[in-house]
Amino acid sequence: MIIVILMGGLPSDFEKVVDEAMVALPGAVERLSLSGIQDPLQLDRIQKSLLDKNGVVGDDRVTIITGISTERCVRFWREHGGIFCHVRGPLHPVFYTQRIEFEDYHVAPLGYSLSKPEHVLDPVELISEVLLKRQ
Repeated sequence: MIIVILMGGLPSDFEKVVDEAMVALPGAVERLSLSGIQDPLQLDRIQKSLLDKNGVVGDDRVTIITGISTERCVRFWREHGGIFCHVRGPLHPVFYTQRIEFEDYHVAPLGYSLSKPEHVLDPVELISEVLLKRQ
């Protein structure tokens, strides 16, 4: 299983990116929202159980994790191979203090009307890129 952490952007663009990524590869892309989980110990257990599942499920499946909002979670997924992807638009506040890494991806929904740099992918390209990266 490939874990993509999606963060930032306007809520409407964020939701479009998730929906379009899931349509890109039906049945092989799933979403897991961690928003609303306030207890750090419970969050740790959920994240660690995903890592356990990661060894069982093949690299042809993508789990998009949403709702991450703490530096602790960002560090956890960076240390455990999570692929970070930033939705075009406002930066997620956690990245005011955490670095955006060179290998992070940037994405905008299909039909994004504002200008964007060439390195910004659409959701279909993002899913293709992360699947190719793991082969």
